[in-house]
Amino acid sequence: MSFGNFTVDIADLGGRQKKNGEKREAPRAPLHFKVAIVYHQHEDEATRPRYHGRTNDISLKGLSILVGHNIFNEGEVTVLLAIPPAHIGETQKVIEATAKMVYTVFSSEHDTFRIGLEFCKFKRNGDQLLKKVIDERYIKPNYPGAAENKHAAAQ
Repeated sequence: MSFGNFTVDIADLGGRQKKNGEKREAPRAPLHFKVAIVYHQHEDEATRPRYHGRTNDISLKGLSILVGHNIFNEGEVTVLLAIPPAHIGETQKVIEATAKMVYTVFSSEHDTFRIGLEFCKFKRNGDQLLKKVIDERYIKPNYPGAAENKHAAAQ
């Protein structure tokens, strides 16, 4: 990271630093879906706490979400990802997975909290469905025709 005339090296605590500074193992797609984070229920709670937000970006390895509260939790949580239908007449699909929270920061750009989660395990065929959704709905910036289909990435 550069600051004026000097450069700062940021340590990679996870040991996954890539050559371009990117820590993620899978490319991110800037797809924005509704998401619910559900905590595991404790004995003294009548219901499982849950929070709603939207994805900021997503990959096959994890996602970042935008939520109105700092909901960081060191244990695993359940992620419910609502995938809107791609075509009229189709039904909404929900991908369910367990994930662990990696970071939480207040994003001044979005005026809310941004939380990074790493997927641990998908329920049923959730990983296959997520791969299909990313492949079908995210137009890669260098892909021929991407300029004409920019609107597809926002769906």
